[in-house]
Amino acid sequence: MNELPIRRQILTQAAALLAGAPSPEDFLPCLGALYRLSCTDAEASDEAASLVDEAEALLLKLVQTASRLDFSSLSLPDISPVQAWFAAPRDHYAAVLGLIDHLGAILAALALVAPGSSLHQQADIAMNELTRCIEEAAARSPRALLNLSTTALERMATTGVVPGADRALLALDAVARRALASALQGEPLTAACSFRIRPLDAKQADALGRMLATAMQRSQPLQVAPDLLQLVDFPAPPTSSRRTFDLTLHGAPSGMHLRETVELMQNVHVTVTDEEIEVELQGELDSTVLLVPLHRGEPGRPCPSRSGNHPRHFVFTPPPAEEELNGYALVVGDRLAFLQP
Repeated sequence: MNELPIRRQILTQAAALLAGAPSPEDFLPCLGALYRLSCTDAEASDEAASLVDEAEALLLKLVQTASRLDFSSLSLPDISPVQAWFAAPRDHYAAVLGLIDHLGAILAALALVAPGSSLHQQADIAMNELTRCIEEAAARSPRALLNLSTTALERMATTGVVPGADRALLALDAVARRALASALQGEPLTAACSFRIRPLDAKQADALGRMLATAMQRSQPLQVAPDLLQLVDFPAPPTSSRRTFDLTLHGAPSGMHLRETVELMQNVHVTVTDEEIEVELQGELDSTVLLVPLHRGEPGRPCPSRSGNHPRHFVFTPPPAEEELNGYALVVGDRLAFLQP
């Protein structure tokens, strides 16, 4: 089961709270994650059942520890960016899912250690608002939420869900299930594509930004985008012939590969073809752009590039895929995004 290592990590992080002097800011999300873990399926396997038992035992100890902490001065995360996203959904959704997940963990934890408190009531109101935004956006354009909702479904299956607290996650779950039911009845979901956007783990992102900054001899860590561009079968094997984009004979099977574009970072558009990765800077943005392969966690030489249609258009040709290739780091000025084959 792929989720078991992640669940063990949740237990390890929760156990560390008992060993140290946790701050209220760190305590609540970790307690909420542990609460979710205790709600996962204990009948899936003997190992899963053992992890649930450990979570329940550790949960009791952490609730006792909470009596020594003061949560009255804590403030909740600002949900206005998420409200704005649901008003006009787009490709980027890692930060949106991260905030929904974070608020749900806090609400779940407060239900255990400070039920009925002012902070608990504020978190509950914020969760109701997020749930309302999801339901309204799903009624307007359910396909716009498809990637977000299916990723939320995967996350819940991996880390668990607390029904009374994770109402926004459960609303996304309902969106995903409706889409899957429609697909089973023959309704197409989305056009085929060779990549998908997924959230990048925050700790991985921080480590990646620091590692690249050190390798590039920069004094400050790079600002890592929370979205991971996950590529499928890229780059093409060296033996494959280059495809053409300008001619399709009438009645012949189409061999054209879609030129798919995503705004991976603000004002930074990435286009994936079968052999190249194009990066185009929008507006007045003018920055140094590098595409760096990562081998066994270490950066290699930047990929060769050529000019595109204008000075802010770059076309990179990555080397053939290798077994030890972890992915590519796209560096735009002081910002960093991660591309994983």
